[in-house]
Amino acid sequence: MQIKREKIEQYLKKIQAKPCALCGHNDWTVMDRPFSLIEYDESIYEVSYQYVTITICCKNCGNTLLISARVAGLIEPPKEVQK
Repeated sequence: MQIKREKIEQYLKKIQAKPCALCGHNDWTVMDRPFSLIEYDESIYEVSYQYVTITICCKNCGNTLLISARVAGLIEPPKEVQK
């Protein structure tokens, strides 16, 4: 799945990106494909929760931020979750 660049640009304007906390530069890149973090539960081998993120990466030092793609409004929740 690819997120439209226009949506990403709108999100970046909304948050007003600040300088990187590690190196102080303010030059970021945003991946246009969401990634999933999956909750680990040692008692089961099935996925119990999936957290969908986009990554924002500092072009100078590589510091990477994970942003919830749903909270940021970049993707819709699955149909069975929508209310």
